[in-house]
Amino acid sequence: MKRPRFDQLLTMMVVFWTIAHAMPARSEQSPAKAPSEPAADANQPSPPAAPEGTRRGQTGRAGNTQANERTISGSLRWLFDHQNADGSWRFDPPADAENAYANPGAWKSDSGATALALLPFFAAGQTQKTIGPYRATIASALQSLIKQQKPNGDLSGGGSPKMLSHGLAAVTLCEAYGLSGDKTVGAAAQQAINFIVASQNENTGGWAEPSGQPAMSVSAWQLMALTSGSLAGLEVPAPALKKAAKFLDSLQAKDGAKYGESKARGASDAATIMGLLAGRYLGSRPAGVKEDAGEDSGVKWLSERGLFENDAISNVWATIFMHKHPGDDWNAWNRNMRKQLIATQIREGDESGSWWNPRDVHAPEGGRLFQTAMNALTLEVYYRYLPLFKPLPKDIAPANQ
Repeated sequence: MKRPRFDQLLTMMVVFWTIAHAMPARSEQSPAKAPSEPAADANQPSPPAAPEGTRRGQTGRAGNTQANERTISGSLRWLFDHQNADGSWRFDPPADAENAYANPGAWKSDSGATALALLPFFAAGQTQKTIGPYRATIASALQSLIKQQKPNGDLSGGGSPKMLSHGLAAVTLCEAYGLSGDKTVGAAAQQAINFIVASQNENTGGWAEPSGQPAMSVSAWQLMALTSGSLAGLEVPAPALKKAAKFLDSLQAKDGAKYGESKARGASDAATIMGLLAGRYLGSRPAGVKEDAGEDSGVKWLSERGLFENDAISNVWATIFMHKHPGDDWNAWNRNMRKQLIATQIREGDESGSWWNPRDVHAPEGGRLFQTAMNALTLEVYYRYLPLFKPLPKDIAPANQ
């Protein structure tokens, strides 16, 4: 694990100080802990009380609202209520399980589900190290996730799809380490990075499921893990980033404004938004194309296209991408996104705080847990706690050197 440069250390210190001293007050009350969950440290003070729907310094920022805060609070509570006794989550809980929920998915990846469920807590500024109502929840989930890791760094836990599960888990550990500085998490995150580098296709620079070809939907999560790990001060080899940038270039169309899922498949909306955001992180662009040409075209395309009504994961990528381009286009996108997600969250009954759209492209696989975590992340883009949400330094990846 490489030592962060002085400027990286200074940046991380500012981030940690901000989280510790300017932590927004929680809009949700501290949830009652399940009997199987370890009790919170009795010596820790209770989190500060706050009016419903407020976070100091966040409400009103970049378009955030109190209604948005209440929606996020509900989603975190739903995730908390459906955590398993061992700290994990499942896409496919049995109907008779204690924490079962309606409309489960078919993916059999506890590591992927646990990783995805953790991200909204981190995005809200909560970690296993910070004082807050979900501290023990996060700690047990991270322990569960790290226990899944094999000696070679593989975090998939035998789940399927393998590389997608690993990529999600790797992103989560890198984000957790970047926020908390926890050395145990950092060591596991470094192993996960090493596994990604070892799994990269030497010829194409992309990543694939064991029986498939290198594809955008698999590669994008590995790329996000590499960039998040680099921002957190982990060792990420420059050659791996360069090869990844070449893979993105190979899938580009229309001067970088469109992307395909693979070389054998044409451009698609879902692959395009993944490629646009991943390309921004890597600084990838075709030779001869000016730095912002592809991004400008992407902003214009998204503004004209509008929200992904039936694709929660694409909405996450698109919202992060648009948020990195402030202005009228972001403002319009933000209003529409917020209106759609707040209006569609379930407010009553056992599934209050969650989302369920049977027409979502990943509804059969990811189910209610997938949609809830993804939609919560989309609404949390304002907070910028996650390294994933933050502006990137120009030298993060030497893709075009």
